[in-house]
Amino acid sequence: MALPFWVDQTLSGGKVEMAHSMADEKSIVKKAETAIDDFRVLWNKRPGMCVVVLLILLAPSLFLVFSNLWGKGAIEKENLNLKSDLHDTKEELQSKEAQLAPFLAVANQRFSNEPPDKRLDLTLEMMHNIDKDVHQLLIASTNTQTNPYVLTEEAIARIKQRMMPDTNTTINFSYSVTDAKAFKLATQIQDLFSSQGFKIGETSGETTYPPRIGIWLIVKSHPSKVSPAVLRPLSQIYSELRLEPTYSIQANMPESAITIAVGLAP
Repeated sequence: MALPFWVDQTLSGGKVEMAHSMADEKSIVKKAETAIDDFRVLWNKRPGMCVVVLLILLAPSLFLVFSNLWGKGAIEKENLNLKSDLHDTKEELQSKEAQLAPFLAVANQRFSNEPPDKRLDLTLEMMHNIDKDVHQLLIASTNTQTNPYVLTEEAIARIKQRMMPDTNTTINFSYSVTDAKAFKLATQIQDLFSSQGFKIGETSGETTYPPRIGIWLIVKSHPSKVSPAVLRPLSQIYSELRLEPTYSIQANMPESAITIAVGLAP
């Protein structure tokens, strides 16, 4: 039975293509066998040349393999270093945050009305001022323990702020001749009033018995009659030395004169 024309043509075409494919495969195999035989003959005759040829042929592949292996190791090492640095940085930040936490809490509470980025600076400034004040108090305390009846430089500066010169009142000074500390303090007070333009009178030693204790204001009638320009700094001196204001009346004194008597030891 004869096949249709189009079927016969299809089968015939398939046979031709299959034949061509088998021929191509035999050709490739034959070429490969020929190349291997040629390489074997070249190896027997010139092995050095074969090695060079093999290196040239394999060089790109070997370079690619080496680059991948070495590059991967370097990248992994760099990643490990970066992870280690990141871990150390996080730990350092956490430590700094823990140290700053109390200060931030104080800053937020004390300066709640200020911008957040200014609060910590304001807190540090406040702490600096506190430290400075404490330092001054320690110095003053040391001076007080050494000699409780000496005006510190800070105390003198505070007293000067309350001074207004008064040339109508003559200020005399006296001290106990048996007490060196009294003489030193009397001289200090006298220099203080003199440096601010007050009118200074006589300075003398007292031999009264019992000697005066503290700083005495000697007036003609009553302290209320004394110029406020003199009483203000004198009141500050009492406060700085932690002494009680004491006065006595001497009727034969001029109305425009006072005496500051210093006696510190019995």
